[in-house]
Amino acid sequence: MYEHPLRACAVTGRGGLPLEGVRILDLTQMLAGPYATRLLADLGAEMIKIESRQRYDLTRGPVGGDRVSRAYPNDDPGEHPWNRSHFFNELNRNKLGITLSLTHPRGVELFKALVRASDAVIENFSARVMQNLGLSYQVLREVKPQIVMCSMPALGMTGPEKDYVCYGTTMEMLSGMTELMGYSDGVPMMTGLTYGDTVAGTHAAFAVVAALRHRRRTGEGQYIDLSQLETITQYLGPHILEYSMQRRQPARLGNRHPTMAPHGIYPTREEERWVSVAVGNDAEWQALGRAMGKPELADDPRYATLGERYQRQNEIDPIIAAWTAPQSAYQVQETLQQSGVAAGVVATMETACTQDPHLAARDYFQTVTHPEAGTHLAPSAPWKLEGYRLPIRKPAPLLGEDNQWVLGDILGLTLAELRELEEAGVVGALPAELAAAPKP
Repeated sequence: MYEHPLRACAVTGRGGLPLEGVRILDLTQMLAGPYATRLLADLGAEMIKIESRQRYDLTRGPVGGDRVSRAYPNDDPGEHPWNRSHFFNELNRNKLGITLSLTHPRGVELFKALVRASDAVIENFSARVMQNLGLSYQVLREVKPQIVMCSMPALGMTGPEKDYVCYGTTMEMLSGMTELMGYSDGVPMMTGLTYGDTVAGTHAAFAVVAALRHRRRTGEGQYIDLSQLETITQYLGPHILEYSMQRRQPARLGNRHPTMAPHGIYPTREEERWVSVAVGNDAEWQALGRAMGKPELADDPRYATLGERYQRQNEIDPIIAAWTAPQSAYQVQETLQQSGVAAGVVATMETACTQDPHLAARDYFQTVTHPEAGTHLAPSAPWKLEGYRLPIRKPAPLLGEDNQWVLGDILGLTLAELRELEEAGVVGALPAELAAAPKP
């Protein structure tokens, strides 16, 4: 018996974690799927991330490192860059990690054995992959009738475009979000954050928890066909209704808001530091005028109603900017918040991580020590339960780190059998191209 990699970090908080005792097989890669499984792992599920030596999670980066799109500790890819990528390590904490080739008959056999010992499977390959591997839901349901499986391809499991290759930015464009982004006199713009990935991941985590609850009540497994495109389209509901009722394409608003005025980003005395201000009604407008030392604005007939202010935002913005410009961003935020006006500093990563007193007071950032990426701050799960901050119990796994425990303890394989699997290329701790390279 091997020591459980998470058991040594067991939570002693009130009642433990909500999903303790639930085992989930994680076949996801990139962002949307790993974000879903990270949420479930944060809640206590025993998440087993399955990669292969031949095709591991792309967020690990290439074998030789990639300084252009990956951040490494001290900008150094190190000897094993695939274990040091910020992208991978952020999305895969609290997970166990194994390598298992699903194109090898023995790998397929072992995966099915893990399914028998698990509660759910999540994957975000394109729609054809699991079928091609011989591991569709119909097959896995024969292996274990009670299994919950979530497939989350970009465009769903059916339809004429189901096999399209997409990324998070593609979802923004296909959903119509990109057409709504940007300035009124400019071109469509993307968020730059692959916004749709985390939206899809949140929906997937919710659906899996709901399916597990259904199984607890009925004993029935379930198959979840989740379209990442449809999850982001959910957030465009008002715009879809506007078009369906009026046949009108919503306009791009830049920093404007459809129902608030003034609403924008304003300069401060600090270089490249900004503050946002949002005014939703007449009372807030009056409060803004008093806070700025310009109570006469409340009596100005040009700005008396929301509708009039909305039409005159180009006049109002310079007045606000002239007031904010000599002050610090936090000074403006505090003054307006104390006056009942929604305002906030436009945070940078530096201020969010090291200077935000609110996040610090809530213990939002946790210190994580990774065996190859070193010690760093990481954001916590976005909830507290009974006032208890869910801990980061384990850093993201090294490639193949938990092969011995998962395959040995759960499936009962011996060290000799594990060595045979490694020699056959079914498992291992090195990328296949390195293991196959001739030694100098």
